[in-house]
Parts: sequence; C-alpha cells; structure tokens
Amino acid sequence: MSMKIEQVRFVITHKMKRTLFRYIFLIFLASSCNSGIEKEQSAEIIKVNAPQPLASMDSILKKHEHGYVYITLDTNAKMYDWLNIKSTDQFEIKKILTPEYTKEIESELNISIQHFKKMDMYPYWTKLNKYKSEYFVYSPSDYMSNETFLLTDSIFYSLTNPDPTINPITHFRKISNSKYEFKVTNFHEMYKLVKVELTDEKSKIYLWEFINAKGETYKIEYRTPSNNVKAFKMIVNDCLGQKCIQEFIFDK
Repeated sequence: MSMKIEQVRFVITHKMKRTLFRYIFLIFLASSCNSGIEKEQSAEIIKVNAPQPLASMDSILKKHEHGYVYITLDTNAKMYDWLNIKSTDQFEIKKILTPEYTKEIESELNISIQHFKKMDMYPYWTKLNKYKSEYFVYSPSDYMSNETFLLTDSIFYSLTNPDPTINPITHFRKISNSKYEFKVTNFHEMYKLVKVELTDEKSKIYLWEFINAKGETYKIEYRTPSNNVKAFKMIVNDCLGQKCIQEFIFDK
C-alpha cells in the first residue's frame, strides 16, 4: 500500500514538474515575442525620427561622414525653389541700397548711378556646375556658399548670404539676341567688364566671362536663368540636417 502511494506521489510530482516547465517555457516565449515586438517598434521610431534625405537619391555619388552626395531627378524637391529666387526682398536689397548708401557709393567710386532702360536680359541667374560632361544645378550643404546673380536697371548684384555684393553698372550693350556685355565699377576691382553669351539655346546655358581692368579673363562661369533650373538634374550635398565642412568639388 505504501509503495502504491509513493508511485502515485511520483506521478503527480512528475506531472506537476512538466506542467511547471511548460508554464515557464510559455512565459519565456511570450516574453521573447514581446521583446522582439518592442525592438521592432523602437527601430521603427528611430527610423521615423532619423533625419531624412532632402530629395529622392536617384544616384549616389559619394557617402561621407555626415550624409551623401547624390543626384536627384525630383524637380518637385524644395531645393529647386531655393535656387529660383523670385523676390529681391529675400535678401533685403531695398534695405541695403538706401539713399544714404547710394550717395556713399557715388562718392567713393566717383560715379553717378544711372538708371538705364529695362535690360533685355533675364534678371536672375543660377550657376551651373559640370560633372562628367553634363551640367547640373547644385544644392550645397550650406546655402551661404550659394551665389545668385541679379541684374536690375542700374546694379549688378551678387546675391550671397548674409549680404549681397553691389556692382553699379556704368554701361550696358546688347550685341545680339544671344550676346550682351556690361561694364561695372566696384570696390574690389577684380573685374570691370562682364560678357554674357548664349551657348546652348535649347537648354538655355549662358557663358559668363569676367574681365579685369587689364583686359584679362578673371573667371568664367556657366549659368542659366533661375526660372529654368528645373530643366537640369540636381546634385545634392545632403548632410541630413547638418552643415558639411566640405562642399562637393565639380569638374573645371
């Protein structure tokens, strides 16, 4: 009788142990699943909160410490609007070129700021950059380095932040429907004459040549009217919410 009771006790104890092990296993399994779900949710939160690219990265040219340099074909990207300046008020030109400052310029440069008839040229110009024999517009990491040109009836502005450079126009000549030139005077004396010539009618690419007082070429750039920037692919130096130390270097 005692032996039967011991056998019954053994069976009951054995069953209880198996039940306990199953219970512990189910608890562990549930805990692991919850942990996995929490990790996935955490990863999703990190992914959502991480800085996102400014535009679609259609072709990555370079990966650097802070982000990427890439080509985007997305002409709806906000950077195209940044390059297409539509209002001089963005640079507060009216506040800078006050009557007092105008008099100062005229006195320092010994000129009289003239107001020519409306120039037969586009007012705003965006720089083009060559990469592997193709021209692109460029979205820099720091728009302090971006330079837009503006031509009014009397001033040639180099629009950069925080302040534009003012170059009074002393002479303007339209040579043909595709060629212009104008003389400027300025404090830095780096160039005196600017020649502008259409080189690609379809794409509206213009060559800008800057000539110094000695008649030597100071620099050459290619530009397009700012309202035409969407005709070009864009190279973006995207540091994902930061400012890069180094801007992308283009072909010369």
